[in-house]
Amino acid sequence: MYFYLFKDPARDPELAEFRIISGRQNLRSLLVFAICALAWALIYPVLSRFLPLHELRQYYREELPQLQHAFVVCSGVYVLTYLFLKRRDLLQSRLSRIVAWIYSLAIILFFLMLSMLGKEIQPLILMPFLVGCFIIALLMVFTFREILLLSLLLLLLCYSLLPQFQIKHRILLSGYIAGNFSLICLYMLSRMRFSAQYNHFRQIRTIERKNEEINRINMVQTDMLAIVAHDLRSPLNNIASIADLLSSGYADNSEKERKELYSMIGSSCRAADDFTRDMLDVVRNPDPAPLQTSLTSLNELIAETVDLCRTQIKPPKQITVLALSHVTANVHPQKIQRVLDNLLQNAIKFTPDDGSIRITLNANEDMVYIAVSDNGIGIPEELQPQIFERFTPAGRDGLRGEKSYGLGLSICQQTIVQHKGRISVESTGKTGEGTTFHIILPRSS
Repeated sequence: MYFYLFKDPARDPELAEFRIISGRQNLRSLLVFAICALAWALIYPVLSRFLPLHELRQYYREELPQLQHAFVVCSGVYVLTYLFLKRRDLLQSRLSRIVAWIYSLAIILFFLMLSMLGKEIQPLILMPFLVGCFIIALLMVFTFREILLLSLLLLLLCYSLLPQFQIKHRILLSGYIAGNFSLICLYMLSRMRFSAQYNHFRQIRTIERKNEEINRINMVQTDMLAIVAHDLRSPLNNIASIADLLSSGYADNSEKERKELYSMIGSSCRAADDFTRDMLDVVRNPDPAPLQTSLTSLNELIAETVDLCRTQIKPPKQITVLALSHVTANVHPQKIQRVLDNLLQNAIKFTPDDGSIRITLNANEDMVYIAVSDNGIGIPEELQPQIFERFTPAGRDGLRGEKSYGLGLSICQQTIVQHKGRISVESTGKTGEGTTFHIILPRSS
């Protein structure tokens, strides 16, 4: 534990937060003390009838009742001030720290005056003052400037007030020694309490940061596993579908068709390999790497994605591609292909067997516009704000019982945002009117 004897820690966000927390703790501690003081003032008349408290009063001057009344009034004012600050939401303000410091000074002054009013117990002079210093040192957490100012002010008051009570020279000297000892105890205990509280606070914050980092890593790992499981399904399904076609003798009589199917298998294997490499890069370097883009023909990318999807559709659906011109853009081809594949798979999943799907591609000098439309069951309006959330509760099973993992559209949005683009949905939620996903991408990401 580091002991901050003659200074506070270097100013940082942790120290500022600690001062706020310790300030609230100081106010509550003094509130409890003030309530106890008021309670004592209420029960004192009752106790004085049953306990010989009058014998204790004979050792003090007649000013003691006035001193007690003044301290009770001071405690009552503090309670009312605390309630005012709490009502105005000022417990974290600098004013609240000043109020706590002033009331702490009043408590120690009360015990100092109590010491100086003694008559017959002068060999133990300033013992109440020492008790008051201990109480404040144990109740309060002061900064270095606050405790230094409090100690110096009490030292001046002690040295200026002691001679006013006509104490013998020998007793006066012992009073000075006792006063210095009390103030040294106050300072040392206060710095020890500050150091212990601040070190404990920093340990808690360090543990919290480590827990947050562990949770973040666990979330990243969970998300990665979910994304891997989701995105690897598509190339594997493509390969499985093409293998079924080859085993069924679909292309036995056409060398051209066999070459096309083998090419599709190769494309699916390369897509799975690229995706695996992306995941390994994320594992090696958790910080997002710059997006690696290249000039890509979006017409060819869409055509390849549609051809791969057609091999999985049973029975086949009508998929139409409408492109008014040849469009190229600087994109990450594998990532954009996964976005298109996810959107097409969703359209297939929620479109009946006799339905149709259309992909529209347009562009101007700066932006690319892609729309994936279907005439399926649509998305209810109340679910649309949630569909891009990860593990969204808006996920629904497909028309043929396909399970939803609530990840596809979240991955699509993340990829489009990486390309500095936007993705949105348009649907009335009515069966037959379907859904349209709009993608806007800059031609130069």
